[in-house]
Amino acid sequence: MASKRIPIGLNPAQAELEHRVEVMMEPVKIKVVDHNDSLQKTSSTAPGAIDTAQLIGAPSVANAAPNSTVTKVSIAAHDDEQVASSKSVPIDIFSDPRTAPAVPTDLLEKLTAVAEVEASAVPALQPNPELEPDAKQPLPPPAVVNRVPQLIASTAPKSQPVAVTEDTVLATPDAAPDFETDNNPSTNFDVLDVPPVQLDDAKTDAALAAITASESDELLAAQDAARDQSAGVVNEKHVKTSKQPGRRKLWLIPLILISLLTIALVVPFSRYKLAGLVIKQTVQLQIIDSKTGRPVSRAAVIVDGQSIKADAVGRAQFRLPVGTHRLTISKQYYSSAIVSAFAGFKAVSAVKVQLVATGRQVPISVTNALTGKPLAGVEISLSDTSAKTDGQGKAVIVLPAGQKTLNGTISAPKFNDSTIIVQITDAEVTANNFKLVPSGSVYVLSNSSGTIDIVKANLDGSKSAVVLKGTGKEDVNNTVLLASHDWQYLVLKAQRDSSQAALYLLDTSTDKLVQFDSGDANFTMIGWDGHSFMYDAVRNNVVTSQNAHEQLKSYDAERGQLNQLDSTQAVTATTGFSYQGFYNFTLVDKLLVYNTQWYSSGGADISTKNATIRAVQSDGQNKKDYQNIPAAGLAYIQAAQATPESVYYAVFNYNDSKSQYYAFQNQSISQPASVTAASFNKAYPSYVVSPSGKQTIWNETRDGKQVVIIGDSNALNAHSINSLNGFNVYGWYSDDYLLISKSNSQLFIVPVGDLLAPLALSNYYKPGKNVVINSYGYGGL
Repeated sequence: MASKRIPIGLNPAQAELEHRVEVMMEPVKIKVVDHNDSLQKTSSTAPGAIDTAQLIGAPSVANAAPNSTVTKVSIAAHDDEQVASSKSVPIDIFSDPRTAPAVPTDLLEKLTAVAEVEASAVPALQPNPELEPDAKQPLPPPAVVNRVPQLIASTAPKSQPVAVTEDTVLATPDAAPDFETDNNPSTNFDVLDVPPVQLDDAKTDAALAAITASESDELLAAQDAARDQSAGVVNEKHVKTSKQPGRRKLWLIPLILISLLTIALVVPFSRYKLAGLVIKQTVQLQIIDSKTGRPVSRAAVIVDGQSIKADAVGRAQFRLPVGTHRLTISKQYYSSAIVSAFAGFKAVSAVKVQLVATGRQVPISVTNALTGKPLAGVEISLSDTSAKTDGQGKAVIVLPAGQKTLNGTISAPKFNDSTIIVQITDAEVTANNFKLVPSGSVYVLSNSSGTIDIVKANLDGSKSAVVLKGTGKEDVNNTVLLASHDWQYLVLKAQRDSSQAALYLLDTSTDKLVQFDSGDANFTMIGWDGHSFMYDAVRNNVVTSQNAHEQLKSYDAERGQLNQLDSTQAVTATTGFSYQGFYNFTLVDKLLVYNTQWYSSGGADISTKNATIRAVQSDGQNKKDYQNIPAAGLAYIQAAQATPESVYYAVFNYNDSKSQYYAFQNQSISQPASVTAASFNKAYPSYVVSPSGKQTIWNETRDGKQVVIIGDSNALNAHSINSLNGFNVYGWYSDDYLLISKSNSQLFIVPVGDLLAPLALSNYYKPGKNVVINSYGYGGL
């Protein structure tokens, strides 16, 4: 037999919570009192005593089906003598009159009115033979017996009913029972049908509060002890004591959470909702035209508030929480489409979406104007729609069928934008094949206006314009323009405002001119190391017998900073003076390599001095003498750049009329046997190194003709470019294009590795005096 008891004063919400917690903890079996016996033995109950088991939760017999077994609650009768004689037995707070709480008179009157309605529906109770014949069971007043179901039904939260049968195990004495109604209306009495009685008043609340306050941990402990003794179960572990209040309930919190999470993960909808909070998966779309099957580029895709554009081949992808998502795909002159995409725990193939065109499908192709090769990723914009070319440089764009032509633009990274006129036809026509020119401009000197100007033009020769107008004071033999490897900066040596030449920096991003060195000096332009320009300055206003008559400098174009790399020395003696000079400037392996030499004037002694082969970085760091050469008997030092990364030196001594040969390479110097008079006196070309340093071009004369040769970083693995016979090397424009000239007046461009005919860029002016640029820098050959 299973039974359930309810603590005095427990409100419906607490009863529900206690019931759920206690059921999950430990089921306890308690016998149930037979209502007939209780009614028959009312006389043995003290006057005014209240049967609290019936008050709080004993289910009404009227709710039971005719053939069902009634669950019985066993309540022992106690009088003062019995309690006094058995002090070791805990007080049964559900039957002992001393534990009955004081209830206000008006509350009893209200409950009695409810009881009278219920009493009429209670059938006669039959004696229970299982109960002891001598057990005295007090009969509670009718108002007390029937008032609790109405109280709970009118105030407790609605929950699923639990049928109380003979086999039901009621897990806790503290929880309010649920009531189950029979589905047969002829045999079932629904407690909820009793007219509600207004119990919400101040006196009622005070009474319930008093009842709740009267329930102490000591009484609950006594109750649990009595329950365990009657059931023959001793369970000290879970006995609720004053030292461990609520311990049984707290440990259930994580268990309940785990249970709820487990249930949620089992249900597919909940599983993806929960996983989507932390797990995302990539969802890919492939958007194609329903008629042609070609990719639809630049279509707009919207999902979960995100919006992106499909790429040139109609692909779009999102990172979305796992689960099902709704996507909207739209594009001008296409019908919009709405699709569902599922983001699972594993990656899936792309979702294919077909768009139906509402206009005319026009094929367009775009190529590189210099190489003739197809251009991928070109943005084609016409009216209010756009498309992108694929890997073959082709695209199909849908345009309104009611027009013959439409103006638009084409653009791509590292290419100049271009305006186009598209013929609206679904056939492939030549008029819809367009070209794009790589971005950038070439700057040259030009005297076509009568003055030496700086002129720039696009890489196809278009949009030629004067950037800097000459003043008319420029020296026709000594005006030089030298560009950095990436053509971002140029240095101009020119006489513009006086009879003395000055050095100017031109920033091609703004075409602004800045003077950074001037004065009474002779400037020798050496070349560029990245964005640092190096040059030599001999100051005419500083006499030779003084220090710093000659200076090596660099100008950092990015920072606008002028650096001194080296400065000559001089020594004054009673018989004259001695002084230094700098010669043979060459850029090798990110170093400016040169030699120093001492000279005597007025018979000054220089026998203790040394000439040197010296190198320094463009920022003035790591200056070092790699070879010392005694000044006594030294006649001269000559240099030849044998390869882009090596320099040969010939040191001639007039005392024995012999030369010693050195080679500077890999930031070290040696005297290799391979360097002889023959190898040194060989005519070496002027090498021009590519911006990356991986390729080199130069000119050679073969069969009386100028031939352009291209090789690796050290001029090895070389081969001639036959299509460029008769052209001179001018420089590079990135690693992809060569700049070549003809007749020292016409500039051309040609892609590296292609056999296309050179494309004319511009006429240019070459100064009368040849300028050797020492491998690094363009425009002066």
